[in-house]
Amino acid sequence: MNMKRIANIILIMAAIICLAASCQKEEQGPALDKALVGTWHLAETVVDGETLDSKLADVYLVLNSDCTFALYQKTGSQTDRYDLFTGECSSKDGILSGTYASGDSWGSSYKYKVNGSSLTLTSSDLMEEQVYDKESLPENIKVNADTKSADAVAPIL
Repeated sequence: MNMKRIANIILIMAAIICLAASCQKEEQGPALDKALVGTWHLAETVVDGETLDSKLADVYLVLNSDCTFALYQKTGSQTDRYDLFTGECSSKDGILSGTYASGDSWGSSYKYKVNGSSLTLTSSDLMEEQVYDKESLPENIKVNADTKSADAVAPIL
C-alpha cells in the first residue's frame, strides 16, 4: 500500500467514527410519569382527618411531561383572580415533588395515585390528602392569572 491510500483509509475511518458519535441519541432530561401529565382540578382536601371547605380554595394543577408545572390558585376573598405559581417537578417511585420558580420547595413530597381521571396526593407526613379530578383549564383563568413567587401567598403544594 502506498502512503496516500493509507492516509485516505485513516480519513475515512475518522469520518465514520465522527458520524457514528454524532448519531448517538442525546440523553433526554427527566420525564414525568405519564399518568400524572395533564390538568387537575382540586376536588377535596383532608388535613388531619378533617375535610376542608372546598370554597376556601379553587386550584388547578397543570403537570407537563417535561417536568414543569403551573399551579393556578384562588383563595379566600379573591373573586376572579387566580395566583399563578410555576416551577419544576419530578416523579420517582410513586413520589411527586416540586420546586417553585422562586427556588422554594413544595411544602412536602407527595405519594401519588392515579385512578382513571382522579389523582390523589398524600403528603409525606400523611397529615394531608388532596384529591384532584382531571379537567381542562378554563380560559378565563389564564387571562386573570397573576404570576406570584412562592413567598407572596401560600400555595397549596
